[in-house]
Amino acid sequence: MYFFYSASGSICSFYVLLSHDLHLHIDTPVIFDDVNLNENGCYNNGDGVFVASLDGIYMFQWKITTHSGGYAGVYVEKNGKSVGMALQVRSDNGDVSHNSASDFAILRLQRGDHVYLVASLEDSFIHAGHSGFGGIYLTE
Repeated sequence: MYFFYSASGSICSFYVLLSHDLHLHIDTPVIFDDVNLNENGCYNNGDGVFVASLDGIYMFQWKITTHSGGYAGVYVEKNGKSVGMALQVRSDNGDVSHNSASDFAILRLQRGDHVYLVASLEDSFIHAGHSGFGGIYLTE
């Protein structure tokens, strides 16, 4: 579970996955629409954007999974600027049904900053059920 504190001091939690596979073009937002938890609305499952509710240091983590033979890449962006990525290159290993990559970023955010994922490779294929996005507020 990932959690954030809103400006009012109440806990704002979010943890999201994909409900269906995505086939994305480069620079297309990755919209995680399967919301397991999103108290106080930190994450918008309509556009895939997290909006910081407090100034401070946050940690975000994401995982992308593809089918064997597929590939995908994502950047994490803060207000339109890339600040990290995860890349799963093509794997034709017949013994593996899924391939995955994950990464994390620790970011200093101001209230209202936007954080989201976008495809970093043309024709990225992201598998549902095994791909997710979340984060945690660490400190001021």
